[in-house]
Amino acid sequence: MRVLALTAVLVLSGVGCSSESPARLSGDGAPTGGSAGAPNNGGLQFSLHFETSPPSLVARASTTIEVRVEPAGFYQVRFDLPSSGGDPLDAVLDRSETSTDATGLASVGLTAPSSTSSFEVRASVLNKSTSLSVEVTDGGVATLRVEPSYQPGYPSALRNITTWIATAHVGQSCADVPGIPFTDGKLKAPPAAKSEAPLFAEVPAGVPLAVALRSGHYVGGCTSVEALVPGPPERPEVVKVVVLNRPIDLTASSLGFSLDVPTPEQAWSTMLTEAGGRVLTAISKTDDVDALLDAMREASGTAVQAFSTARDTEGWDTALRSRWGQRSASALRDVVGGWLAAGRQSFAAAPHTFTGMLTPLAKSEGADAKSRATLALRTVAGLDAKTAGFIADGVVSWSASSDDNVVLGTNLYFVRSQLAEAMAESSLLGDDATAGGAPERLSEALDCEGVGTTLAALGTDSVEAYAGCDAACLEDACRSALGALWQRGGNVDGAEFSRLSLTATGRAYVGDAAELTGLTGTWIGELTDEANAPATGGGLTAATPTETP
Repeated sequence: MRVLALTAVLVLSGVGCSSESPARLSGDGAPTGGSAGAPNNGGLQFSLHFETSPPSLVARASTTIEVRVEPAGFYQVRFDLPSSGGDPLDAVLDRSETSTDATGLASVGLTAPSSTSSFEVRASVLNKSTSLSVEVTDGGVATLRVEPSYQPGYPSALRNITTWIATAHVGQSCADVPGIPFTDGKLKAPPAAKSEAPLFAEVPAGVPLAVALRSGHYVGGCTSVEALVPGPPERPEVVKVVVLNRPIDLTASSLGFSLDVPTPEQAWSTMLTEAGGRVLTAISKTDDVDALLDAMREASGTAVQAFSTARDTEGWDTALRSRWGQRSASALRDVVGGWLAAGRQSFAAAPHTFTGMLTPLAKSEGADAKSRATLALRTVAGLDAKTAGFIADGVVSWSASSDDNVVLGTNLYFVRSQLAEAMAESSLLGDDATAGGAPERLSEALDCEGVGTTLAALGTDSVEAYAGCDAACLEDACRSALGALWQRGGNVDGAEFSRLSLTATGRAYVGDAAELTGLTGTWIGELTDEANAPATGGGLTAATPTETP
């Protein structure tokens, strides 16, 4: 390749003043009138001239030409290629009319013709105009084959290539069109298959070129060519273009995610077992008969003293032990303990332990917005995250490498006792939407109706247990008491949050604009409370949601 000296001669000429005023715009954009050379809105006169000239112009090259109208203000400027100024051939202006900015400056894009020519570009404001003479030289054409080139580590780290698209910018270098992928040039080669090289049948010789190559808009590169040597089609010039992955745009990437825990998994099982033990202790420390009757007394409202007197004088503790049998001291905890065990099994068997959405922060939220995303935790082992005792909203830090690996990290906070009870209740109720909650099921398991009937029948009055409270009243107190005990168990850990600190790494799937469309990988973490920090982990999957959340 060699450089051919090509020049464009640009001659600025002014066409005489007209007898009309400039098309000057008022503050609201409406033109104002007058007469050329005469005062306009208080004595204003104007002139126009080309302010810049292209340094050189060759066949098929593109450039921008600027014209200024003085004094500064808004003017309507027309551009054309008059036949009186020469033959523009297939030269093209990108606009025929435009408005100046507040300084009086306007511009027009010019694409030179494909062969040698002399012509003029004319700028006009009403009947006043000025012209720029342009000389274009054609250095011939060449055939160009564009071949992808790979850095060490590529193409194994390169994204899937479908079709190669090659374009060229005439009279420019890659520094003038930065980016991956680089902006398409006006010269375009026919698309080529993955294993083929795009071929330009004719490109200008002897001029600078920026040759861009891309696949979709997620892989691309550019090579600057100083000048091609004219030649026949059977001897194409070859340009190699180093292609790279376009950096993943995390700010354009919303994903639904799933973090899974394998079975068996010791950390979560141990945590839920310990949490279940605290739930049972909160419900009843030693004697379930005593725990239920104490809770019923608290549920009796203003009749606390009457309840206590009847309980003591009529032997309600003994009667309830007799009704529940040999395991009366642990009857309540035996039922709840079975549910908690089933809940642990349900947690372990859940196909997706954690699911949610990752949404990038808006770019307006600061310079670090591209490295952070909001996390909306939706489900935990199939349950609503808040129901399971988790704080549903959080922030994720994430980053993407050039080989399309994504790393993200976050903390999830939850109350252990609430998780244990929520899993127990879910296991108990299953998918039955008509089923009552755990307190109602406890009332059935411990026979609150029978408890009320048994206690009301004691004493001298076989109808009322105490004044104003019959068997139905005691049944209601039993139900309320079991509801309160269940709530006490779930709240035993109060505001003592456990923390799951996790880091996930995944292989990225990338869309056409280099946005994330999916991830597959793994995660590791620590399940931390006030005393322990066992390790945990599992699989990561993520995908673009099919519906807007």
